[in-house]
Amino acid sequence: MKFIVSRDLRENRFLSNVLVFFLFQILLFIAFNVLYESHKWGLYPSEIITNILGNEELFVSPLSLVDILVNIHIELFMYLFMQTMLIVIFFRTSYSERAKSVFTFICLISVVVNSFAPVLIHFFAVGFVWVKVIAFWGVTLSGAILALINMKYLILSPRKGKG
Repeated sequence: MKFIVSRDLRENRFLSNVLVFFLFQILLFIAFNVLYESHKWGLYPSEIITNILGNEELFVSPLSLVDILVNIHIELFMYLFMQTMLIVIFFRTSYSERAKSVFTFICLISVVVNSFAPVLIHFFAVGFVWVKVIAFWGVTLSGAILALINMKYLILSPRKGKG
């Protein structure tokens, strides 16, 4: 009950340890997601364009609208879940409201832009590939940074409670 009233995550050691383990798993997810992204879309603009629009010379077929929509559906769920959990934990830390607002904005905008960028590339212009690259690294880096900040807060900050 003391945890609910005080809202300090460090006061409950069990919850703090569970959250540190959860944050470690998010870091693993982020690392493996970079590998997945490199095989699914590519990490460079030329690879992303080839994978989305296809390339007759390389015998690569373009992605169908259904494939793109399925990917949007999956990415929106996974990324929003990950970023929401990281933001909720970050809100319970002692960082400034401005830092919390900036990280929230960066995290959520990069998730939405990253998820919908393949549609922009496929139907509007190839130039949106840079939007996809920047948004993907925005999601990845903001998630990793938030996870590390939250872990630092939970591990290195002095604990007030005894259990």
